Amino acid sequence: MTQAQHIIVVDDEQPAREMVGDYLRMHGFSVSLCDGGASLRNTIAQQMPDLIVLDLNMPEEDGLSIIRHLKRRTSVPIIMLTATAKRRRSARSSTRGRCLGGASQRAGAVWNEMARPRRPGAAR
Repeated sequence: MTQAQHIIVVDDEQPAREMVGDYLRMHGFSVSLCDGGASLRNTIAQQMPDLIVLDLNMPEEDGLSIIRHLKRRTSVPIIMLTATAKRRRSARSSTRGRCLGGASQRAGAVWNEMARPRRPGAAR
């Protein structure tokens, strides 16, 4: 029997953290939930994960400083996760959207394909 791959989900918002964790567990992964950088470091000291899903916008220690810390000490892959509650509309953002053209639609299609977790060696 093979051991499930271990993923650590780091997010300061409990509902988001639990939702991602539940989704990953539903697909057979072993999951640890952490509410910030200190909790992540404690969890890694106990068991090195196969992957970290990391929120970028956290109040105590932002995700980018956590990434810098991790990359100096480990080679564990990191998926950066962030969400914005409010959508801002500005001249700058609408200009950026026009410059991207259809790239955002293509990115959405790629994300939909990538978002489904798979076990290594599983057929796509």
